[in-house]
Formats: sequence, structure tokens, C-alpha cells
Amino acid sequence: MSNLIKMNVSCYQNSLDKKLVYNISHRYLNDTEEKLLANGWKFSLNTKKLIHLSIKSELEHIYFILDKRKMLTSNDKKSRIKSLLSYFPSKLNKQLKSDVLNLSPEEKKVISNLLHDKSIIISKADKGNTVEILDKQDYINKGNELLNDKKCFEKISSNLTEQREQSLFKFLLKLKNNKIINEKVYHEMRPNTCSRTLEAYFLVKVHKINQP
Repeated sequence: MSNLIKMNVSCYQNSLDKKLVYNISHRYLNDTEEKLLANGWKFSLNTKKLIHLSIKSELEHIYFILDKRKMLTSNDKKSRIKSLLSYFPSKLNKQLKSDVLNLSPEEKKVISNLLHDKSIIISKADKGNTVEILDKQDYINKGNELLNDKKCFEKISSNLTEQREQSLFKFLLKLKNNKIINEKVYHEMRPNTCSRTLEAYFLVKVHKINQP
């Protein structure tokens, strides 16, 4: 398998009997691009690189949560957890180095070119697991058309998510101050981070006319 990769020969198999890629954009897809996209949304690219700072931050956050919820009941347990979390990045790095890349350098370049083309959108279909390619401006225009439908959507002047979150924080604090819940329950119920504001996205209906 590794020899095939070195010779820029694809080492994956796809059944192209069914239509897996729908290109309704202005961009022409060559055979290599279409074949790579036909891998579908479940295809995962093996990588040899780790974002160490990001992983370290996530592991430190895990330790913080465990400690905050008083799950580290002894110094021995704290020490063991710290040791395991410290060892994890190096273990993961060894595993990545032993993995065989599932795309050749040429195929990686093709994927990179597709991802950096800002004139198109690569999206999942409304039904099925097919890949759709459409012009970005068409995607934006259709999205605005849907969002401007006042029968379905209403424009708001403030972020209701943040307002409701602050109301929840105040309510939980009130319960704690009134001895209705204890400190432990309060910290278990109160989110550790702020909620992320929801974002809209749209899926293409390839089985209908006048798409997107």
C-alpha cells in the first residue's frame, strides 16, 4: 500500500455505479477531482501533524473540569490523571507516524485546490450522502431568499441566546443563595463556557428542479 502511495497511485476503491457527485457550479471537475469527492462525507484524511497547543489546551480543560467537579478525590488520583494526560500527546503522535497515508501528494494538492476555491461551495445533499458543488453566489442568493421569507423567519434586534443564558445564570445563582440547591449541584448545572450562537446553513435539493 505504501508503495502505491509513493507512485501516486490511488489506494482506495469506490463504486461509481451510482451518482455520488453533483456539480451544478460553473467550475469544471476533472476525473481526479470527481473521484476524490466521490469518497463521500465519511472519508477521513490521515494526517502526520498534530496541533500540540490545541491538544494541550483541551487536555488541561479536561483536568480543570474533573477537578472542578471534585472527581479528583486524592493527590494520588490527581497525579495519575496528570500523568495520563501528559502521556497522551506523545502516544497519539507515535500512532500517527505509524499510520499509512491514504492519499498521495498529488491527490492532497487536488483536495487543497478545491478547498481554497472561494467561488464554490461544497455541500451535502438534502437527502442521501451525495456531494454537491455549486457557485457560492448562488448559495448566498438562495439562502437570503429563504431567510427573507417573513412567514418562516423574523429578524431580531438582539442576541436572544446570550439573554437567555444570562437569565439561566441568575436563576441558578438565586437557587443556590436560597439554599434550594447546594454548591455541587450549582456547578454541575451551570455551563462552564458561553453558548455559541446558532448559524444557518443550507442543503441542496438535487431531486427538485430549479436547484439550488
